[in-house]
Amino acid sequence: MGREAGDKLNKAPRKTLKDVLRDRLKRWLGVEDQPVIVNRIQSDSAVKDELTDTANMGFFRKRASEILSDPETNYRSMIFLYLDIENFRPLNERYGFEAGNSFLKKIASKIIDTFYDGLVARQGDDHFVVLCGKYKVEEKLAEIRSYIYDMGFDTQTGLKAGGYPVRIRLTDPAAACDKARYACTSIKKHYDRDYCEYDTDLDNKFTMRQYIVNNVDTAIDRGDIKVFYQPVCWSKDRKLCGYEALTKWEDRKHGFIPTPLFIPVLEEYHQVHKVDMVVIETVCRDIRWLLDNGRPAVPVSLNFSRLDFELTDVVSLLVQCTERYKVPHHMIHVEVTESALSDNLDSLHKDLDELKRLGFPLWLDDFGSGYSSLNVLKDFAFDVMKIDMVFLSSFYEKPEKTKAVLKNVVSLANDLGMHTLTEGVETMEQAEYLKSIGCERLQGYLFGKPMPLKDALVKIQAGTLPVSEEYL
Repeated sequence: MGREAGDKLNKAPRKTLKDVLRDRLKRWLGVEDQPVIVNRIQSDSAVKDELTDTANMGFFRKRASEILSDPETNYRSMIFLYLDIENFRPLNERYGFEAGNSFLKKIASKIIDTFYDGLVARQGDDHFVVLCGKYKVEEKLAEIRSYIYDMGFDTQTGLKAGGYPVRIRLTDPAAACDKARYACTSIKKHYDRDYCEYDTDLDNKFTMRQYIVNNVDTAIDRGDIKVFYQPVCWSKDRKLCGYEALTKWEDRKHGFIPTPLFIPVLEEYHQVHKVDMVVIETVCRDIRWLLDNGRPAVPVSLNFSRLDFELTDVVSLLVQCTERYKVPHHMIHVEVTESALSDNLDSLHKDLDELKRLGFPLWLDDFGSGYSSLNVLKDFAFDVMKIDMVFLSSFYEKPEKTKAVLKNVVSLANDLGMHTLTEGVETMEQAEYLKSIGCERLQGYLFGKPMPLKDALVKIQAGTLPVSEEYL
């Protein structure tokens, strides 16, 4: 080699790690002539997100598969991330969509700059996904989080993230993103955690979630979704005046699947109405059987979520089912959770008004379980306020405050012409106090756990669950 050539070689600048990673990224993408990934995306509308100029999900999945399948890729050093901008909706509502879109563009640009050696896409709304190296992931997320805080919005905007470490070369990017998203969702209500990595425990829960979604139709067809009845009693004499219908899933593979597990999953996947339709049918059929066979029949309350009203015609279903089994409307009580009414949807308001007009008593369920809105009491005509068991959870730890709150809630309901029911009653002391302040109905383990109808009939026959002649 000549002296001149040698001098030129020696004077050539050494590549930094950042340069090496960018070169590798360009090889992955097959765009050697493009300096960075964002330029490639901006030049092709078929593969980009129109708002943020990041990749769209089709591009992301395709390129992620190519990256992982490349023999030069050390797949075990890579991770899929799911980024969720917290409280973006309030920001949008407060400052307008134009400001919201500008915010998302800036965040997208920051994510691309921070994960310059990765693949970035917008999954939708305020959610982004990234395929990148594991090295200093949490530090990079903290950098993005600080950037969001420094933007100065007063809506407590933040960042939650979930990660799914790549374990096999042939990882499906779509499934990996779902698992990263699940990891992120698992800390949604944990204010002391901003990042969660998918692990064995989450994998077991995720697998069960998928099982629930994939098998709910089979469970319904096989009769694995059961209806249990929990007694509701008058406070004045503790006699049975109704039941609440609750669902149980007795699975043939996993055994008993807890209701707090499968109901939220079905709500998330917009399939909970399928179970609720089973409950309507079963309850009407059971009431008809009780009436035909001279057995004690009392009203039954059914729980409905906002999704039930959005995904089905609840009014028509109740009318058709009660007519088919010739069940009087006053025997079916409709429970709607307070949270379902937070946005005061006009269509839901009309449906509830129609149900009341048709003679179905309306219950406001779980009052006090969250941030109670007095507008709900003002705007809707409920017959019964169901006071959440959360009040009784501190009955003995903070008796003075708990009793004062309960007394005033019952008094408020009475002033509004609403009947009252408190759930979660476990002791005679609680029952006696609720009776003394005028709460009319009680529900809880003191009177019985949710049980099959046949077990309730055994208790009635044995005299341990006496039946009242008064209902509403």
